[in-house]
Amino acid sequence: RRVLFRSALNMSLDLPEVLRTLAREAALALNADITGVYLGNARDGGVATAGHNVAPEWHGIVLAPGEGAAGQVLLTGRTFVTNDYRSDTTGEQPTLSGFRTALAVPMAWNDELKGALSVGWTSMRRVEEEDRRTLEAIADLASVACHNAESYEHVQQAARTDALTGLLNHGAMQVRVREEIARARRDGTPLSYVIIDLDDFKRVNDVRGHQAGDELLRQVAGVLQAELRPYDQVARYGGDEFVLLLPGSDEATARQVAERVRDAMAASMVGNCSLGVAQWHEPLDADALLEHADRALLL
Repeated sequence: RRVLFRSALNMSLDLPEVLRTLAREAALALNADITGVYLGNARDGGVATAGHNVAPEWHGIVLAPGEGAAGQVLLTGRTFVTNDYRSDTTGEQPTLSGFRTALAVPMAWNDELKGALSVGWTSMRRVEEEDRRTLEAIADLASVACHNAESYEHVQQAARTDALTGLLNHGAMQVRVREEIARARRDGTPLSYVIIDLDDFKRVNDVRGHQAGDELLRQVAGVLQAELRPYDQVARYGGDEFVLLLPGSDEATARQVAERVRDAMAASMVGNCSLGVAQWHEPLDADALLEHADRALLL
């Protein structure tokens, strides 16, 4: 069974999928009525992240440190077991009130407690030493898979991100533009693109040095992020050139956004900029949309 479990975990490098597999396999291994994975620590408590046979409202609940079986694990870093759940645990989480017996074990990777794996039964059940060892072994195997998934996500994030500003990079923005063009084509919603070129940036590098130039680019990134909606995208496209991708915005709205950005940059004293705005229309692809915005920049 352990070989099958390891194989199931290793089928994905997506952390949410790994955690869902963990919850399902733990329930099957111990014939538990419900299983939950809580990510967190002793300081912040835990967030219900992945479960098996859980109520819909369970996802996202927050356990305080020491609350419930999983909260006990997060607080102490040690396995917790109870045959009298209501008496031995604190907290009034409605989704956990039906337990009689519970077993929870720590999950750790990168030498750090990351969460707790908890299984519960609605009837009284004697928890044997073999049950504890089984769940701890499952958590250990899962921790390796979680470490791999987290490392993979970090690598993927680094590949998508401009190292200096933390914004999307050129390649990642190209992917997002293609995705949003496909969405706009399918849904008939507007899509606009803004290109931003910093004025006199070369002079900053020449007069004040490249370190000052790098700091200016980071400041610009902060201004741009502050002015955009959560679903807008911003990227450093290269050098002193930034681009904004604005789903749901027609050209007139995009111009308003561009003007707001220009005013914010001037108010923040990061300098002046030139702006080019273009709205997507058939048959433009990602490169053609950028070219239209670039031509507008030069007008």
